[in-house]
Amino acid sequence: MSRIMKCQKCGQEFELHPYKPGYADVCEDCTGLNNVDLPEMAKMDYIKHIPKPKSFLERYPPKPPEQPSSVDDIKPENALKAARVRKILAEKGFVMAPKSPTQQNDRECHEHLLGANGCLNGARPPVARMPISLPATQIIPTTRNETNRTSALVIDDAFIREWEPRYDQTENDEPEYRRLVGVVGREISSTGAISKGTFLDIWKWKGAMRGIRFVLIDSYETLYAKAFRCAVSAPPQRKLYELIEPRVKLPGVEAATGSTLLHFFHPQTMPIIDVRTIGVLFKAGLISTEKKDLDHYEEFRLAIEGIRHRCTGWTLRQIDRSLFAYHKQALDRNDKGGGRCWG
Repeated sequence: MSRIMKCQKCGQEFELHPYKPGYADVCEDCTGLNNVDLPEMAKMDYIKHIPKPKSFLERYPPKPPEQPSSVDDIKPENALKAARVRKILAEKGFVMAPKSPTQQNDRECHEHLLGANGCLNGARPPVARMPISLPATQIIPTTRNETNRTSALVIDDAFIREWEPRYDQTENDEPEYRRLVGVVGREISSTGAISKGTFLDIWKWKGAMRGIRFVLIDSYETLYAKAFRCAVSAPPQRKLYELIEPRVKLPGVEAATGSTLLHFFHPQTMPIIDVRTIGVLFKAGLISTEKKDLDHYEEFRLAIEGIRHRCTGWTLRQIDRSLFAYHKQALDRNDKGGGRCWG
């Protein structure tokens, strides 16, 4: 876009172009550029002033390595550290030979700065401290996984015999559990599923009533009861998939609550997975993770099944009670709440 300007020399008005060379307040006649093609001249002027790009090495030249020109350039604190390292290595039998005459001079300078006690001349020697060695069973872990792996926890007959009775010290749900097992057994034998009332009673026993809002209880007969019949007839490794697999997942049912339902369907083969039981199994090294989801339930189930085969005479319920009591009373001493963990 051009503007009308007034020449400061001749006083005539002229049109100022955006790329006009020369002064902005002098016309073409006074500057001698009246016969020059302005766009071409402006282009040439623009190209002439474009700076030539520099290469990467021109923009960022490499810095020469800094080397001390003499022994006097070595800082006293660096000399002290290097001399201490050399003295410690020499005491342990390591010999550090100098690689050049300059390093030999540096070493002599370092040894001159140190006295016989390994400190600067006139400085007070450091106080010797005895090294602290902990037994293997008292090694302080640094991570959560190391905490679970350092202590030796063995789940055997003695463990179950000790901790299974302690379950009743904090929980009082055993009578309700036995009642539900009988009710579910009768309903499964007659209809292949459980009623809506029994479903809610199991949910309440599990302590999962705060998650009942996600359950579509109005669609129980058409959605949940149908899935329960499929789970009852499925093999053990596929039962939980019939309830919470993504393609058929029941609203509101997760691995913990789904395994609880399956346990009441099959009290002798399907264990209940929750944060307490997997926490104890992980500490004992029987499972590889503390995740409580569908992908890791089979590993959990096989771990419980292995305990049952090694510790004959104990039911899944008794094993579950011992794991729950140990976690709540030994691993989670600060937990003052009651009931089972449903999350």
